[in-house]
Amino acid sequence: PCHYSYNFVVTKTDDEYVLNLKQNIRSGDSILGTPTNVMFASFFLAIMATSLGYNIGELKTSIDDYHVYSNHTKFASKMIRDTTIDFATDCFPQVHRISKDIGSFDDMLSLEWSDIESDRDYHFAYNWSRKDLPMAV
Repeated sequence: PCHYSYNFVVTKTDDEYVLNLKQNIRSGDSILGTPTNVMFASFFLAIMATSLGYNIGELKTSIDDYHVYSNHTKFASKMIRDTTIDFATDCFPQVHRISKDIGSFDDMLSLEWSDIESDRDYHFAYNWSRKDLPMAV
């Protein structure tokens, strides 16, 4: 897989526990793979923090080989020129809270989009990079 490890770190501030996550990615396809990997890690962090009763902390990502595949260069150029998209915030939203109690694995599996509160629309983050693109080669 492209992502190869997750490191959770718990910090304590003013008697509150915060769960942070460091994600390591071996190979980062900038158009199709990385947005999905980051979105999943953000959900994973929120689910784990919620199930432990901790506050959701920061997600940090390290990518060893970040690239654009040759059959995606035209789309990448178009994205770079699109001034309506702020890639740091629009494409990688931060989960703030899961409104559903998570006490079991079944609770995790039954999560809906409406259970997730974030600073951006995850549907946008997930769909912006898949506009009729071919498989990466």
